[in-house]
Amino acid sequence: QLLGQHLSGLGLEDLSGLEKQLETSLHNIRLAKDQLTIDEIEEFNKKGNLVHQENVELHKELNIIHQENIYLQSKLNGQREANGAITSSSSQCSIAARDGANLVRLELSKPHHAEKDEEPESARLG
Repeated sequence: QLLGQHLSGLGLEDLSGLEKQLETSLHNIRLAKDQLTIDEIEEFNKKGNLVHQENVELHKELNIIHQENIYLQSKLNGQREANGAITSSSSQCSIAARDGANLVRLELSKPHHAEKDEEPESARLG
C-alpha cells in the first residue's frame, strides 16, 4: 500500500492516514538527506582548508628555495669574477679565468731579445 498498490479496497480515512504516513516518511528522508549533505559540505570545507594551508606552506618553501637559488647564483657569479687570477714572473705573465666549466688561460711572454746585429722588429716596421 505504501508503494501505491492495492488501494482499491481502502476508505477515505485509510487513504488519508496512508498519505500522512508517506508525508512524514518523506519529511524524515529529506531531513536525513539534508543532514548528510551538510556533513559532506563541512568535511569538504575542512579538506579545502587543509589543502589551502598545505599550499601556503609549499609556497613559503618555494620562496625560500627561490631566495637560496638567487643567493647561490650571485655567489657563483662572484666566484667567476674572482677567478680571473693574475700571476706574473720575470719571463711571462699569465691570466687564468674560469668561464662556466671551462678554464681559459692566457699567457704573455716577454719578447726575446734580438741579436746584437739585428734591429728590433718595431724599428723595422716603423
